[in-house]
Amino acid sequence: MADIDALTAAHRFGLGARLGELATILPDPKGWLNAQLTEVSSVLNDPTLLTSAQAITLFFDFQNAKRAELKGGAVAAASALSKGKRTDHARISHFIKNIDEIKKTEKLARQTLDTGAVVSSVASSHSKPQAVKTSQEILQEMYNALLNDIAARTLHATVTPASFRERLVRFWSDHFSVDFNKNQLTIPTAITMEREAIRPHVTGKFYDMLVAVESHQSMLLYLDNWTSIGPNSWAGLQFGYGLNENLARETLELHTLGVGGGYTQDDIIEYAKAITGWTIGNPDFNEDTLGEFAFQPLFHEPGARTIMGITYPEGGTGPGPKCPAGFCPPPLYGQTYCPQAGLSFSLGHPAAKPDRSIGTGLY
Repeated sequence: MADIDALTAAHRFGLGARLGELATILPDPKGWLNAQLTEVSSVLNDPTLLTSAQAITLFFDFQNAKRAELKGGAVAAASALSKGKRTDHARISHFIKNIDEIKKTEKLARQTLDTGAVVSSVASSHSKPQAVKTSQEILQEMYNALLNDIAARTLHATVTPASFRERLVRFWSDHFSVDFNKNQLTIPTAITMEREAIRPHVTGKFYDMLVAVESHQSMLLYLDNWTSIGPNSWAGLQFGYGLNENLARETLELHTLGVGGGYTQDDIIEYAKAITGWTIGNPDFNEDTLGEFAFQPLFHEPGARTIMGITYPEGGTGPGPKCPAGFCPPPLYGQTYCPQAGLSFSLGHPAAKPDRSIGTGLY
């Protein structure tokens, strides 16, 4: 019969024991857990799953197909003729119009899922060229991309010999959660962040994970930073478009320091300015990197930024990548994340007193 330590390792720290696994754990439960921190990888390599860039490209295919259906097929041809001839003024005007169109899909995304109009079966249109697919067929592909990712994630959790490591992946995915139901653009992209930004860093340095997450397409889309424009940037001065503080506020309030963490509203605004220009390649700007992270200088608020007393100079993509180092000082792990992780593994048991030194090496 397995002893309590082996059962605790498998069920409290892992996802439950696979057939015969308790016998493997029994001789050294702590060693079984520790080995998963150094000797295995969390990376989920599945060539059948879409990357974020591919998923976002799929959305823009859907958008073009929908417009063509509404306007008799003339949209794609007109767009192709005008591409490359547009001024920056025309590009930004179309970009903002595009954003407004995407925002209108927020209710549609929920209604489509709630009514069961989209199911998990792969559509028969899969072999069709993308250019001749209907918008509904492409929307089906977007939902399939989400469901295929969920299926692969679930299967991996079921068969992995490193379920403790998988629990850590899920802890951080919950910490940096995004909502796939925000709009139709987030449907196929929300879950890709776990594969691309969290799994590679799950037992690495928190700073590396933080920068990877905050600059990931899913987070930029979910918290609207891809449309955030500095008031003194070219686009801000020409059109009066403004700053979006969502990502900056979430980074300080939820992802790092927390409420009462010593930052002010001015610090949120400064960080929001630092990450203006962090966007994604789209049909109007940075189209050569469609769907990928892109830095757009026309959107970026110029200048160094001072946040919580530290000044960050301009860099290749603005001061943004340097700033998170000031949001995650080494004590943060002991004071915030170690207790959170401890409570997660103890299932919230009120008697649990997690060691505040656990995980400080992940800095």
